[in-house]
Amino acid sequence: MNDEAGPSTLPTPPPQKRGRKLLIDPHVAASLDAAKLTDRKATIVLASVLKKTCTEPQKFNINRSSIRRQRIKHRKVIAECLKKEFKPDLPLTIHWDGKLIEDITGHETVDRLPILVSGHGVDQLLAVPKLERGTGEACASAVHETVQTWGLSDKVKCLCFDTTAVNTGLRNGCCVILEQKMEKDMLWLACRHHIMEIMLEAIANQALGPSSGPEVLLFKRFKKNWTHINPKDYKNVISDPESAKYVENISSGMISFAQDQLREYQPRDDYRELLNLTIIYLGGIPDSGVAFRMPAGLHRARWMAKAMYCFKLFMFRHQFKMTKREEKAVKDICTFTAVIYVKYWFEAPAGQCAPRNDLNLLKDLITFKNINLAMANVALKKVLGHLWYLSEELVSFAFFDDKLPIEVKKKMVMALKNEGLEYCPKRISLDAKHIMEKDIEDFVTSNSLRFFQILGISSRFFNKDVENWEGDEDFKAAKKIVQSMRVVNDIAERGVALMEEYNKLLTTNEDQKQYLLLVVKQFRKKYPNAQKSTLLS
Repeated sequence: MNDEAGPSTLPTPPPQKRGRKLLIDPHVAASLDAAKLTDRKATIVLASVLKKTCTEPQKFNINRSSIRRQRIKHRKVIAECLKKEFKPDLPLTIHWDGKLIEDITGHETVDRLPILVSGHGVDQLLAVPKLERGTGEACASAVHETVQTWGLSDKVKCLCFDTTAVNTGLRNGCCVILEQKMEKDMLWLACRHHIMEIMLEAIANQALGPSSGPEVLLFKRFKKNWTHINPKDYKNVISDPESAKYVENISSGMISFAQDQLREYQPRDDYRELLNLTIIYLGGIPDSGVAFRMPAGLHRARWMAKAMYCFKLFMFRHQFKMTKREEKAVKDICTFTAVIYVKYWFEAPAGQCAPRNDLNLLKDLITFKNINLAMANVALKKVLGHLWYLSEELVSFAFFDDKLPIEVKKKMVMALKNEGLEYCPKRISLDAKHIMEKDIEDFVTSNSLRFFQILGISSRFFNKDVENWEGDEDFKAAKKIVQSMRVVNDIAERGVALMEEYNKLLTTNEDQKQYLLLVVKQFRKKYPNAQKSTLLS
């Protein structure tokens, strides 16, 4: 039998429908941004996870273009919700810090200005706008526009800034122009860390001499030679009798101070390294043991690096050849750092202690003349040019200083009756000849009450005896606000670092870049580490 039937025809399966389930929600979108995953990489990772954990992965909409659209949408939604929900009820400080970085759309550099606010329980990035020019007018306009966009004009009471001419100029400085735009007086909180950095830069230049380039050649040589250094063979200050006699009276106290600081939270690795080096230099042993990190950060603008380099150079001077001039300069900088710099650097963020610390710093520098006259005079000149916290307004911080004796505070209250200057300068001038005669109450006048007026907080506790302030509700409310006021601009520097980190990642759209920065900042605040317990909380 001849079977001539044709090939059997099989039924055509229906076309497979594209997955409809959306995988990207706001939390997933923020996680992908925080992890710096591009759309293509996110697609690969998510598809692999779905394939492993889901019984029907084909039902999900998982492709690069869909993921991109969802991430764009969620960034905007999250950022707008942040703006809408951000309703602080206490006074705020506005921070900014300009930085030249590469443009997101090309290879030319542009001015970026991270703008943030801080206050009691508040640390919020607002924006990182691009500036056409890095002038005081441009900075003030950007800050003012950002504050208005977030609806914070009534809450911003203080300005925190680096003490550059762009910010502090009497006519065209950002602070002056910003006060004019906001139509109100504000407290000028010059960054106390920046002031300390300027002082250290001055004494380093005095000791090491000027450099024609951005790098200190001595430090460059030492870094290059680090591989030949035996870190276990170091010598502390006791090995040099001349240096030892200058620090013998402060050695044990400074070691305890540095150890206490290490047990507290330190936001940066170089802060911890400086504390460790101080302890080792003075003959102590840190809780974590003796260890030395490879030298880094050669640029002259890295002020703290100078102190750390000098500590290492001193402790390994027998393994590294220096001229007599260089060795003397290193010893002098180490002495200054141990006796003066470390203590005042790490106490700088406490605004309520600022007036007392500034006056004590001036007096300590006068005393330091007995150790090194030239270095003390250079440092003193720099500090005398930055007496912001002894002004008639900001000296009121001292009313909330727990380390200030009650008798001194009583004298301060009496001094409120003294008539102040008609024009109250934001930064005072002081003759070095009269520093040792001065006490905190000498800087208080009737103008000191403006501190409370600008912040919008009550000063009725002045009607009570100083001994009873701690139990007064007005004083407790004012103290909570004052102690939360940031007098260092470190959070603006972290805003710069965030912009540099994400400058050319994930998007080149300016609006999306702003949303991205807000999303990542918020995610990191909510999940400060990558531990399972944190991420699943």
